[in-house]
Amino acid sequence: MSGAAHDRPRALVPGESLGPFLAAAVTVGALGTVVGLLSSGARPILLVLVAISPTPFGAWLVWREHGRFGVTRLFRRVLRWRFSPAYYAIALLLAPAITLSAQSIAVLSGHEGPDDWILSPTAALSPELLLLIPGVILTEIGWRGFALPAAMLRLGSVVGALVIGVAEGVWNLGLVGLGADTPPLGAIAVLGSALAWSPIWAFLTQRTNGSLLATILFHLSLLYWADVVPGDAVGAAVALALYGVAAVWAATRLPSPRTRRPRPPTLRVPGLQGARGRGLGRWRTRT
Repeated sequence: MSGAAHDRPRALVPGESLGPFLAAAVTVGALGTVVGLLSSGARPILLVLVAISPTPFGAWLVWREHGRFGVTRLFRRVLRWRFSPAYYAIALLLAPAITLSAQSIAVLSGHEGPDDWILSPTAALSPELLLLIPGVILTEIGWRGFALPAAMLRLGSVVGALVIGVAEGVWNLGLVGLGADTPPLGAIAVLGSALAWSPIWAFLTQRTNGSLLATILFHLSLLYWADVVPGDAVGAAVALALYGVAAVWAATRLPSPRTRRPRPPTLRVPGLQGARGRGLGRWRTRT
């Protein structure tokens, strides 16, 4: 083997490292849930470690296949901002539209609404909410930067997005368990929300050529409006149903499998670019 061929980074087969990533994420989530159930009160240090765990692990898997160049490409997708304003609107406005609509529907149906529809500016810009920004960025690099594209290439756009939704839901249970006590219905809501949001994340990922900025903005919007518009259980249930409708809409706009799915190309860097006119799994690498 020549020196040039030996030095060339090994091509990453789509989904090759997906299994270890999902296994680690689900294990971390399960352990976090167990620790939360066995202990009383929040565990802030463990909570932070679990929250940022997807990115170091995903980056290590990329580095193992592509070295420093691949990791650099992965992190650069956070700054990929050149995409249609329509996707900025979806990322930023979908969450408040659904949250406010859900609370309105709950009130109109006879249920008691929140005491305050909108929190004060001081509470809305609290340090706790601002600290969500770095946490969300580190979450998205792992889940949407590495895991989601690998799952969609290997399993198909819709199935891959749903698999990631289930895995992330289990992982989120660990976060919730380490942060506070969670009733059974709350656990169901966590799993259901992750499953409903995942096709929307997949839609944004594909339509913005793999931009992580779009998914980061959507994630921040979800968390922000959940805190800014306090609601009751009925409003939360209606919001979950509305997100389910949005998820179906997003799934119908993802590439569907053909009768004979073409073999997806290998990926040399983790920056994916949609190729027009190509079916499921035919994303090309952005060079």
